[in-house]
Order: sequence, then structure tokens, then C-alpha cells
Amino acid sequence: MIDETYEFIEGLDSDDDKLMCEELGDVLLQIVFHACVKAEDNVFNMGDVINGICRKMILRHPHVFGNVTVADSGEVLENWEQIKNVEKQRKTPFEQLDSISKALPSLMRAAKLQSKSEKTGLSEKHNVEHYVNEIKERAAGLSDENPDAESVASLMFDLAGVARCIELDPEELLYRENDKFLEKFRD
Repeated sequence: MIDETYEFIEGLDSDDDKLMCEELGDVLLQIVFHACVKAEDNVFNMGDVINGICRKMILRHPHVFGNVTVADSGEVLENWEQIKNVEKQRKTPFEQLDSISKALPSLMRAAKLQSKSEKTGLSEKHNVEHYVNEIKERAAGLSDENPDAESVASLMFDLAGVARCIELDPEELLYRENDKFLEKFRD
């Protein structure tokens, strides 16, 4: 499923309609396959999957399917989070933070953890200068003789923070930088 999803994203990024169509078919195959396996075990079926997403959209969009009025998309997102927390019975800020998927790519997860920790009040909101100072401090102690993996991990976490502060997706930035690096070697 992850491979097929990433292949779809490649088609999306390259604006390749043929690849997107093909890969959406592969993603759909994965969805149908997993639903069929679970149906054989009498756990859930494709109808349950479809009904579940319909119920979720109706519940989490009371401004569309109910009589809630919202001022802007920010308020829609706030409502979505509140409804989701009630639905998932997340009562504490830690439970909200801990709900961020461990399966996400690490830079994406770092940015989400930082953002959610600020929104829930678990950490204060930092600016670019804060992260840059942290990066300078951590990088100063690194050398070939002192390969401190924990400091490198903290540097990466702080770099995700820099990107997030200026409203950039760190995962997407590194994705594009990888492509630029590869392009340097093209004949």
C-alpha cells in the first residue's frame, strides 16, 4: 500500500495523468484486497470501509452536513480536531500527540509532533531563530572524532522545525533536494 501510494504521489508531483491513473488503480486494488481478506475472516468488508468513511465525513463536517457555521478553513480544522479527539476519546494533550502515526516518514512526523505539541500547550511555539540557535549549538560539538548520533537526530528534528516555521513541508523539501542531487549527475 505504501509503495503504491508513493508511486501515485510521484505521478501527482510530475503531473503525469497516465501514471496517476495507473497507480490509483494499484491503490484501489490494495484497498479491495485488504477488505476482501478481512471479509473472509468476518472482521469487516468493503461496504464497512465505504460506510465508515461516509460516517466520518458527515460527523467531522458539521458545517456541511449540519447547522454549524464556520468563519474560515482554520475553524473547520479546529472543529475537525475537536470532533476527532472526542470520537477517539483522546482526553489529554499527550494522547493527542501520541496519536500521530508512527508510520509517517520521520521528517513529516517531526513537523506534526512539533505543531501538535504547540497547539496542545505541551511546548511553546518556537520561531526560526530558536531552531537555528539549537542547530548551531548541536552542530558545534560534532566532528569525525565525535559522531554523536543523538545530536544528528536532534539536528534533523530542529531542521524540520525551521521548515515548519516558514510553512514549508520538510519531507517535501528533502524529496526535492534528492532530485536536485540526482540531476547533477545526469549526462
